[in-house]
Amino acid sequence: QKIIKGNEFSKASVNEAIDIWLKSQEPNKSDIVVFYYSGHGFRFANDESIYPRMWLKTSTDKAVNTNNLSMEEDVYDRIVKMGAGVNIVLSDCCNSVPGVTPSFAESAMMAEKENAINQERLEEYIKDFDKLFMPDLPLSIIATASDSTELAGGTPTMGGFFTHFFLEALDMSIYDDELGPEWEN
Repeated sequence: QKIIKGNEFSKASVNEAIDIWLKSQEPNKSDIVVFYYSGHGFRFANDESIYPRMWLKTSTDKAVNTNNLSMEEDVYDRIVKMGAGVNIVLSDCCNSVPGVTPSFAESAMMAEKENAINQERLEEYIKDFDKLFMPDLPLSIIATASDSTELAGGTPTMGGFFTHFFLEALDMSIYDDELGPEWEN
């Protein structure tokens, strides 16, 4: 795994991780590549992609025009071209135009969590897991915390809501009480 954080955090480090480190791993059809970003995100008013840009500002350079990467074109498209069997690109960040007040979507209502999983549903989850992580054909997924014009949310104790609930859903889908999925694993 390659983790970029702290003093290593920069646009150059992300580009190097994709172009040099990931390429050196020689991903093939039996590999799963996961790219995960949690941090500041935004979009330009004229962006065509529905996915956000990562704002990779540093203490010495906070310029939004020079320190950003598009989740779709600059990350997802480059990773998919490397040929892994499964590519998953996730971003837990805002996706709104700076200075424009985002609207709150009706879809922001909280979903109810199920307390029990019956055997039939467990078998369906296992099939879904197999399709996702062991597909017959190459599979690529890109997902983000917020639609265009939306902000991403979180709390200091829970972290980003997208990340928290994604991991919770993954844990329920795999249904292994001892797994406790974490990004590091």
